[in-house]
Amino acid sequence: MSGGLAGAGLQRRVVTYQLEGPPCPRGGSTSHIKPWAKCATYAERLDVYNGLLLAPNLDAAFDAGLISFRNNGAILMSRQLDQPDRDDLRIDDRLYLRRVSTGHLLNLAWHRTFLFESATLSGGQ
Repeated sequence: MSGGLAGAGLQRRVVTYQLEGPPCPRGGSTSHIKPWAKCATYAERLDVYNGLLLAPNLDAAFDAGLISFRNNGAILMSRQLDQPDRDDLRIDDRLYLRRVSTGHLLNLAWHRTFLFESATLSGGQ
């Protein structure tokens, strides 16, 4: 994902947002925690605490609400992701964000409520 978010602050904070756990595909994608279309202001869109640098497989699952993260960085996986999908995407419960800043907490709560839980509920789970 492009934009000012990837430029200044997020790239300098890459170590903060890297995941720990099993190896993931190389490369990173800037993933907005709260999508641009849902942000009330331009400043909210560019806030470095509204972004995570994720491997492409995790970025797509995060954007779709199939995964999210607890405030302590632990991964949450939708029940819509069955084991073969998790294996294909190389997503398992050992993945976690190395560090979560207090600035991320409101955005992560928004993501869990409006994207993650919504995706889980819409799947009849």
